[in-house]
Amino acid sequence: RKMSKRQTSLAPVDAKPILSRLYLLLQDQNIGKDFESLTPLFQTVDELIELQRNKRKQANEKLSSEERQKRFRDFTKWVKAGGVDLSSIDFAYSLQEGNGLVATKDLKKGDQFLAIPYRLMMSNESAIKTPELETILTNDSHLKAIPSLALSLHLLYEKSQLQSFWAPYIKILPSTFSIPLFFSQTELFALHPSSAYGEALRSIKNCLKQYLYLYPVVDNLKSRILNLASFTFEEFRWAISVIFTRQNMIPKINSQSSQDPMGMQMALIPVWDMCNHTSTDMHITTFFDTETHQTECQAVRDFKKGDQIYIYYGRRPNVELLIFCGFVDPRNQFDSIPVTFQPSGPDAKQKIEILEKVGLVSNPNLRLSRNISDMPETMNFFRVMAMDSSEIQDESLVAKLKPNDGGVYPNEPLNERNETEAKKLLIEHASELLARFETKSEVTLDTFNLKLAHLMKDCEIGLLKNLVNGGEEGKKKKKKKKSKAKTPSTQ
Repeated sequence: RKMSKRQTSLAPVDAKPILSRLYLLLQDQNIGKDFESLTPLFQTVDELIELQRNKRKQANEKLSSEERQKRFRDFTKWVKAGGVDLSSIDFAYSLQEGNGLVATKDLKKGDQFLAIPYRLMMSNESAIKTPELETILTNDSHLKAIPSLALSLHLLYEKSQLQSFWAPYIKILPSTFSIPLFFSQTELFALHPSSAYGEALRSIKNCLKQYLYLYPVVDNLKSRILNLASFTFEEFRWAISVIFTRQNMIPKINSQSSQDPMGMQMALIPVWDMCNHTSTDMHITTFFDTETHQTECQAVRDFKKGDQIYIYYGRRPNVELLIFCGFVDPRNQFDSIPVTFQPSGPDAKQKIEILEKVGLVSNPNLRLSRNISDMPETMNFFRVMAMDSSEIQDESLVAKLKPNDGGVYPNEPLNERNETEAKKLLIEHASELLARFETKSEVTLDTFNLKLAHLMKDCEIGLLKNLVNGGEEGKKKKKKKKSKAKTPSTQ
């Protein structure tokens, strides 16, 4: 096959000295403890990007309006040729959220407005079908265990060859993102001391670790298309961000495994992935039809002609929306932050044993929510923390904390004393977390990411204040004092 100019003009640079320094920095447990400790990491990453960028044409340059329109016209032709009916929608790329879909006619709630055939999707299965990637994707245990990595290599491979079937789709993908992987040092630390800071830093470190792992893997491919010249950190970060912000899980179509006949895989779904999120209509309206092999999407509510079409992304706390989607929702009813309370005192060992019995050690649902009634696992955790010596020995009380056969935890008091103490401990924990925000930041909010970071902190402060004020019960008491009239909650 004749090689394109893009493939022949690129030459790899010797990035190994910088990568070795990065490897050592990532072993340092002190990175992130304060602003200054982040400096060596961010400086080294900037150095790597600059070294690799100087040897290649900038691939993600800002597009002119004319070029963007041309790319969307080409994308529209490709989508229609792939069998997609676009009669109900049109593309918009000057929205507050960026790109999106708008209705070209009135839609009723439940109307199907989009169906995307499987053959247009980039998936883990289509990745394995790529000859130059098949061997490593089949044999590399790390790539098999992390489907997002396999899909990112697939995306970069297709982006590097100009004649790719998915080229019209790849060319309309965003060139930059508002997720923490693209945050500067100042923007990242602006999240401190929220729970999102640690999660954001972890996502950056993981991205760097994955790049360090894949660097020799790509080198060993000896591919003319995906090689060290095109596999820069900047390109890898872009690919991972595309996967983070746009992927969806769908059933495997061509799985031959009798042990996993209907296993799931990760996929990029063109057109559908341009739908933005609504927090007011909380219904999942996207489904994969296993007979027609297409993803179908229905209107989550009535839309008038010209309205932007939204879908609901699901119950996700703001920290997940920030890291995987690049936005924060102040109206998020399902926002939550992790519990960091540690058992202490003479009964600590026994209480940890009880937590293990009822499945509340390292439980992912141990999170603080806005209302006490919304967090049964967390309340049961604090009910264990509030147990006195006699309650610890009472197996009948322990049995009340266990989940049912469906894995659902009860949220019922063990007794009046224990419940009062449990709520006291929970509120004290929320107060301690809230106290971390007392120091005011002097940073000027002159970038979108800084504004996003401060909005994230404001949401966490609001959640903690609500708990400190008594949670749901506290709100009800205040409402009774103010007025007898009932008003709908905006939270």
